[in-house]
Amino acid sequence: MRILAVLPAAKGVYPDEAERRRSERLVSYSRPGVEMAVGFPAERSGFVPYGGGGGAAQRAQNNILMAQRMIAAEAEGFDAAFPFGMIDFGVEIARAHCRIPIVGQTQATYCIAAMMASRVGVISYQSSGHNWFWRQAREYGFERLIVGMGAAEMSNSEMPARRNELYERFVAEGKRLVKDEGADLIVCHGMSMCPIEFSAAEYSKGIGVPVLEGIGCAVAMCEAWVNMGTPYSPIRYPRGAG
Repeated sequence: MRILAVLPAAKGVYPDEAERRRSERLVSYSRPGVEMAVGFPAERSGFVPYGGGGGAAQRAQNNILMAQRMIAAEAEGFDAAFPFGMIDFGVEIARAHCRIPIVGQTQATYCIAAMMASRVGVISYQSSGHNWFWRQAREYGFERLIVGMGAAEMSNSEMPARRNELYERFVAEGKRLVKDEGADLIVCHGMSMCPIEFSAAEYSKGIGVPVLEGIGCAVAMCEAWVNMGTPYSPIRYPRGAG
């Protein structure tokens, strides 16, 4: 099975070291029977995933560019594709043009969380994004599952130099969500926190409940969907729509 993960910016937008670490982490999910590959949008949209940058127009353009790259993955012989990151760039557009599974990391993570727990806490980079994350959860049908959100209050570009502080903040927020909100599982809503800087197992050990991260959940969902062979609904995703 060949799965393409698409980084959310054209090659060269991430600093070299950040791009290398993300690419290597994605490829590390390869194993016998599963080959991971990394792709990029064809051009820059103005959206900057590392350190922040770009507004609504740039995000809209990024949705199109990411979808185009995932659509191309089908013609290249990939069995499934997903966008790197929890924004789920381009998923809906690509599904309307593809027959291979196109998986959103956040959507996959919430799906798996719903099988494992009934009260989920979500931890992101910064609380300024929480209104959008709540809306995303509502659109996916998982708002009822989430009991609260927390944040490391740190830009992803700062995390490599502040790893210890990041870990302490993430664990503290996780423990707060468990104690105050009754969360029995934590979703990491940010790849730079997990699995780039720390593994889900490391955070779970500190918090005391399971932690889910988007890459592992997306890969698992790709495998399940490909193995089932279930096609898209032609009513939900009419061919050529989007």
